[in-house]
Amino acid sequence: MAMKRNTREQILNEAFKLSSRPRNSMFSLSEVAEKVGISKTAIFRHFKNKEELLSEMKNVFLTDIAGLLSDKEYFFSSEKLEPCGYEQFHELCAKVLNFFFEKPVYLGFFLNLKNFENGIGSCLMQGLEEHGVVFSEEFKTRVITLRFVKLYFCLATMIFYFTRRMFIEKDSVSETKEEFIERIIKLTWNGIGRGEIPFDKKRLEELNAICDVSEIAKIEDTRFFKAFAKVFAENGINGVTIERLSDELNLAKSSLYSYFNNKAEFINKMLYQELNTIREVLVDKLKSVKSFDEMIYVIIKTESNYLLERPFVVMMHCWASESHNTSCDVDGKKNIIDFSLPVSFKDPIHESISENVFIGWVSALIGEMATFVDMKDRKLLSQEKDYAFDIFKLIECGVHK
Repeated sequence: MAMKRNTREQILNEAFKLSSRPRNSMFSLSEVAEKVGISKTAIFRHFKNKEELLSEMKNVFLTDIAGLLSDKEYFFSSEKLEPCGYEQFHELCAKVLNFFFEKPVYLGFFLNLKNFENGIGSCLMQGLEEHGVVFSEEFKTRVITLRFVKLYFCLATMIFYFTRRMFIEKDSVSETKEEFIERIIKLTWNGIGRGEIPFDKKRLEELNAICDVSEIAKIEDTRFFKAFAKVFAENGINGVTIERLSDELNLAKSSLYSYFNNKAEFINKMLYQELNTIREVLVDKLKSVKSFDEMIYVIIKTESNYLLERPFVVMMHCWASESHNTSCDVDGKKNIIDFSLPVSFKDPIHESISENVFIGWVSALIGEMATFVDMKDRKLLSQEKDYAFDIFKLIECGVHK
């Protein structure tokens, strides 16, 4: 029995490791078996199928997260909702960040929940409730409000900077774990330190007009791009295969090769098409901004409009910003998409964060909304309130305002 339990734990551990690749395709049972050193069929002695394995991984993840949030009463469990003070806010953020430092493989799995859940926000709350976390009725009924946007903003910010530290800057990190945690907590609490929104209602209306993308959204995509976007959204960048593309296009593999020489060329062209479209749209819109703060707003509002109009490209947007990767391998060479923006405005407050990293964070905050809220609720959220403006206010002034 002990040996069986040990093998089961090894299967779970290796599955978590394989799913720790941010915004990647989900692992295969063959990959898990190879890592554990057993045959694929041996996995079925412990789990009936991949769905059961994923279900148990979700159970383990939620059990551990719930343990952080149910040891005492926080603002979200109080019968009457009260503002969350800095002390409680600091405690919660530090708990979450320390949790992912201790178990970094959980992060990739959490991000990949989108592969079998429709909107992480609702399923996460329900799952945590099932594992003992108490959410007050008032909190649950007001989930699609500024309160939700604030919670989302905090989590998305922590994920962005944590994944960057762990996967991009891991060999050049200079600050300690404690320093990093303090910096991210202060960033979410204070934003970039503005006391108020630095432009008036009239200028806001002008900027909203600049950010309109309705004409761009009418451009008809090729059937190849539509098929790529669908397969990408369902399977991740590494899950885009000629077989899946052929099935989606209802074409024989040989017919697909008559249009493209290989899979890499196909992915390269489709991915470049979308990311470069977004970049060109932003570059054009940013010609009209007059300050650093207006730049932030135009990026957020334009991308929000763009993704609401073109929801099928959301996962590509998320992958590029979340993985901090705008490159594709072609014939063994890495081609990099230039996603830098020709912006001359510099923020005097956040000189410690490079321009590209800062813009990446701003961009990710909009793209990742799709990970937490399904398309139906995102449309509802956009109708109920201007959540793009709410996120802008959080970047500028922080969650304490």
